[in-house]
Amino acid sequence: MLDHARELGFNVEVSDEGRFFEERDVHKLCKAVEVSSEALAAIAGALKDAVADPRAVQSPILGSGDFERMEQRGRQCLNPELLALILSLCRRRRTEAVQQFVK
Repeated sequence: MLDHARELGFNVEVSDEGRFFEERDVHKLCKAVEVSSEALAAIAGALKDAVADPRAVQSPILGSGDFERMEQRGRQCLNPELLALILSLCRRRRTEAVQQFVK
């Protein structure tokens, strides 16, 4: 549709971080979606592991039948310092919540 709009003379601007609009490479697009899903699964898994009540973390990706595999692959690809930061923030938040409860 955007190509047709261009042909008709419309000024079409597309912001496409996956570059699919320019390249039309379906395999590259699928790989980008896969990598993004794996990163999201790794972050969701890290959050779930870090909180006191894992039910507090909700995301559609947690319900994926392939979640464990995606999480593992995502953890291998994500910067370990980013995952450590996420875990640290969750632990600090959990500690603050416990301290408020004890007061």
